[in-house]
Amino acid sequence: YQATYGKPCTVLMNVPYYTPASFHPTPPNRIRLIHHGAAMPGRNLEILIETLALTKPAFELHFMLTQSDTRYFNRLQKMAEKKTPGRVFFHPTVPLAEIVNTINQYDIGIHLLPAHNFNNANALPNKFFEFMMAGLAVAIGPSPAMARIVTDYRCGVVSPDFCPQTMAQTLNELTPEQIDRMKHQALQAAKVFNYEREREQLKMIVTEL
Repeated sequence: YQATYGKPCTVLMNVPYYTPASFHPTPPNRIRLIHHGAAMPGRNLEILIETLALTKPAFELHFMLTQSDTRYFNRLQKMAEKKTPGRVFFHPTVPLAEIVNTINQYDIGIHLLPAHNFNNANALPNKFFEFMMAGLAVAIGPSPAMARIVTDYRCGVVSPDFCPQTMAQTLNELTPEQIDRMKHQALQAAKVFNYEREREQLKMIVTEL
């Protein structure tokens, strides 16, 4: 905005209220991935199913999706049954305020958002911060804004690209002990990326106006 329009701006992140979450050790024989959000073709959720098909049998993928596009949602279910029978699960959605407590039972929050456009390339989606607030390790592609936070806080892994093969390899190399360390780091990051802190920045902006 500064370069294009000559307007200074501040980024307010789409972070949840701070919710203390409990730590759960990662079972070595059942590592559960979670992705929540809208079932929309532009989200490329097929990549997550293709990724799971290439991971070790210990991995499961859980979806909690709003059916924004019923045909697409049904297509994902059929794809999962064909490519990864018995390893992909679809769960009912919960109210926004219950997301963090609901996903706390899982181990890794996964989100692959190929940079097809400017928005995707610079995305900092609410699910990313909800993963951390819930005390999950985070698995993402090389989305710059998200990758910077994951790297700085050591709360997850960043795949070198958005290909299923690469993410699957990244996940397969993880040990339960490594995932647990990332979970602990995510809980620490949640103390920074929460609405209580972000609200203070909003107040400053309004006060300056």
